[in-house]
Amino acid sequence: MLTFRIKVPGRIAYDGIFASYQAAQADAERQFPGSHPACVICLSRKQQGGAS
Repeated sequence: MLTFRIKVPGRIAYDGIFASYQAAQADAERQFPGSHPACVICLSRKQQGGAS
């Protein structure tokens, strides 16, 4: 799961935890139908490999 910041034009930005960028975008569309497309930014960094 990844953390995203979602900003819908004319609304206050909110953060959420989603499985993908597409899931975050779909959440914005569901919460604010008819709004302009949301800006979705991933706040999480995927870790690659093991810890050193």
